[in-house]
Amino acid sequence: MIYSFRELTSAKDIRLKNVYRQIRKYPKIDINQLKEITGYKHATCVRLLEELIENKLIDDSDLGDSSGGRPPKLYKINKNINYLVGIDIGYLFIKIVLLNLNLEIVCLEKIPVDETATPEKMLKFVEESIDMFLEKKKLSREKILGVGLGILPKYDRKKIIIDSKEPFSKLGWSDFKIKEKIEEATKYQVFVESGMNLSALAEYRKQYFGNAESLLFISNDVSLKSSAIINGKFVYKGDEEINGIEHMIIDIEGNQCSCGFKGCLGTYCTLPVLEKKIKENPKMVENDNGAEITYLEMIGEIDHENPYFIKERDNLAYYFGVGVSNMILQMHPDVVIIGGTLGIRMYEKIINIVSERLLLLGLADKTVIHVMNDEFNSVSQGAGCLVFDYFIEEDNSLEIQNKN
Repeated sequence: MIYSFRELTSAKDIRLKNVYRQIRKYPKIDINQLKEITGYKHATCVRLLEELIENKLIDDSDLGDSSGGRPPKLYKINKNINYLVGIDIGYLFIKIVLLNLNLEIVCLEKIPVDETATPEKMLKFVEESIDMFLEKKKLSREKILGVGLGILPKYDRKKIIIDSKEPFSKLGWSDFKIKEKIEEATKYQVFVESGMNLSALAEYRKQYFGNAESLLFISNDVSLKSSAIINGKFVYKGDEEINGIEHMIIDIEGNQCSCGFKGCLGTYCTLPVLEKKIKENPKMVENDNGAEITYLEMIGEIDHENPYFIKERDNLAYYFGVGVSNMILQMHPDVVIIGGTLGIRMYEKIINIVSERLLLLGLADKTVIHVMNDEFNSVSQGAGCLVFDYFIEEDNSLEIQNKN
């Protein structure tokens, strides 16, 4: 029945869809909460809930706490009535997951992005993985609602072609129409969005869907990126906006940036900046054999609490905290999520810096800041969520792009 939700147009059908949408937002919800949220009468909610139960879209087997009478029934979506496929094309791995409707990972496969990672290999990997998922879980093809695709490298949003440089440019990706090819191979509709936006979407849907209207997600590793969601919709749709925090000017006479301006935030607090600091003082790296230290090795030194790396991380975190504060002051989000391999290791320092600045402005209690819950699977989970949203959310902001 979820397939038909997009075609439902009668007043009764729209109410049915709305009740299902509200139940989705919460782990469990009772009829009184539904009445308050939707504004529907008790009898209307009862009829709509009965129809959703009859179609096996929701479950009512749990009971709430009694206030003296009969315990209220608690409703939740049937997470296994359908499934979602999420694909994550990143810089290190290409990953595919099978998700239930609660965005829980049921199956996962991945291959490295190396010198063999051609688009043809990716396509075969996706096709074989979906077949394996279906066989392993004994599912019919109709059980999968569609395929979501998250792309971390820069890509052409009209043609859905990766236009980033290495390693993809050397492997034949520059003229490979990813969305079109996956649809041809799998026979599923494919929905596409940037990996950064999908990381934010996964965090929002899994943790804050029923509790926050706006979320700001900021990632710090090789570069700075951000994504914002307000009322369930992406605020940033282009790479220029997603990368905008990288070029937030914090010192007009500061460090030279590749963009041509001086003082951009990205020149003060990312992994390349830490690498530059290390090259200026290579003797501070333990077991130095003359080879250049990799980003993963730098993260390892931080995790092993190398005093020099901790000091430099904290220096970088100060500038990152200033940038995060500026974004909060600009957007006033309910929730801020800090992600990225370097960002999550700056979290405690950032909290102090941001809290101090917001306290001075009387805004300390307006925004909560958390570290990202799942750094490694958020893109693929967000990609699956994209599919589910297409069928049940109103005025889907991705509809135009995904009808190409």
